[in-house]
Amino acid sequence: MRTLFLILFVFCQIAAYSQNKWTATFKAKRNFTLGESYSYNVKEFFKIDNIFVGFKATSESIATFKIVDTSNGGYWIRYSTTSIFAKSKNDKSIFVMNELMDKIQLFVYVKDGTFMLDSLSYHKTKKRIADDLDSIAGTQTFDKNTTRYITFLKAELQEEAGLGSLLGPLVLWQQYYISGEFKKFRLTMAGEAQNILSQKQYSGVIENELLNISKDSSVTLQTDFTGDPTSTARYYKGFYEKLIKLNNKKIGKLILPPEMRYNDYYIFKTALNGTFPNSLTKKTVAEYLVRSVVRTEMYQINLLDNY
Repeated sequence: MRTLFLILFVFCQIAAYSQNKWTATFKAKRNFTLGESYSYNVKEFFKIDNIFVGFKATSESIATFKIVDTSNGGYWIRYSTTSIFAKSKNDKSIFVMNELMDKIQLFVYVKDGTFMLDSLSYHKTKKRIADDLDSIAGTQTFDKNTTRYITFLKAELQEEAGLGSLLGPLVLWQQYYISGEFKKFRLTMAGEAQNILSQKQYSGVIENELLNISKDSSVTLQTDFTGDPTSTARYYKGFYEKLIKLNNKKIGKLILPPEMRYNDYYIFKTALNGTFPNSLTKKTVAEYLVRSVVRTEMYQINLLDNY
């Protein structure tokens, strides 16, 4: 399910902080300083019981965001990653994923809540990773489950948005940046899930809430996204049909459900006047034929930027 990353678009209003805790509002700061650099320790957990094999794994990496240029009132951010650790009990898919995620470098342009990937660095990176995957598949021997994963990932990388499955930390930060306004009560609005290239996948409902402002002016925010059961199932039906076909399976009498459960739960913690949050967490729970859970945790660390 990591191939499906959420970009939630909401209508935002200008927010102002009030000392009254019940009227307090917050919106992510969108003005940065050239040269700012923030690094995160990223821990990801995957538990997927798919129609072919169960999969449980963890990985750890470092993700760094640096403001490298300004343009037309916006900012260019360099996003880079370094893989550290991977662990799995029953197959080697996570090790392939971890190797491919190492040394990713992309540039993104942000301005007033909009987020846009640099096309040149994106497609250059996608091609490099596709070539690396071909090299891995041609020089190493894997178990059946990992071979299936490689086959699926090869097919994904042929799609325009196929690199999205390896950009979890970037997409999580992106959600914070574009999240809109938070208040001391739940703001509910219509939203939609989109891939890394802003192509619509399915509709749903977004809920934003400012959970707490502590005495030291740190803010805790929550965003929940619930996919529309019918719209989400319609999208995932194509995903499963492709997965079944790639593994030379036939659907036969198997009826893919007309409805699906899909929920994203986000928690962001940041200084009241901070530019990048201190921590970001996301948990995705999806049920369609089977149940899957994906959890990503990002904690800001002090890291000398040598780039």
